[in-house]
Amino acid sequence: MNKRQLTTAYAQVRDRTPKEAADDVDALLDLITDTLHAGDKVRITGFGTFRPILRAARRKGAFGRPPITSPAYWAVKFKQGAHLQRAMQTRPTSDEDA
Repeated sequence: MNKRQLTTAYAQVRDRTPKEAADDVDALLDLITDTLHAGDKVRITGFGTFRPILRAARRKGAFGRPPITSPAYWAVKFKQGAHLQRAMQTRPTSDEDA
């Protein structure tokens, strides 16, 4: 599901116009982004927790070549909540989705 599909589904479920739904989805995503940017975590009970983490700088290189340095950077880590985890466990397994 992409953002447009999410917005359309939200509009149908909440009986909103597509413009109102798009504004709501954008506001939620902006709020989550701003909170993570400020260094705080976002916990949505039952769904999961987003938290900012600092990935350390790394040096890597193949034998005989000069090493390449990757700088440290901020990333987001997600841990699924109990409700989402249970929902995923009841999903049938098949090779078609992989």
